[in-house]
Amino acid sequence: MNPSFNVDAALEIIRLCLWEGIYISAPLIVGALVIGLVVSILQTITTIQEATLSFVPKLLWAVGGTWFFAPYMLAHLTQLTSTFFQRAAEIAK
Repeated sequence: MNPSFNVDAALEIIRLCLWEGIYISAPLIVGALVIGLVVSILQTITTIQEATLSFVPKLLWAVGGTWFFAPYMLAHLTQLTSTFFQRAAEIAK
């Protein structure tokens, strides 16, 4: 077995994992960012500086967004797992 092939394969797997992590987490992170920005603007306008006012909407988004985007996340994770098994079969040959 060529050692450079194993390094290249490992780097490709790491790259796939990083990109899939970004794809999977992006909807929740962007949603929390938008909610945080809106709540901060509302707090600035109304001069209400309550910490739970920004925490509760983000928490609700985390639960609701996870429920809403679960099929999308599961599809990406299923594809990643399938790719891993295909690559493992190719490496094992």
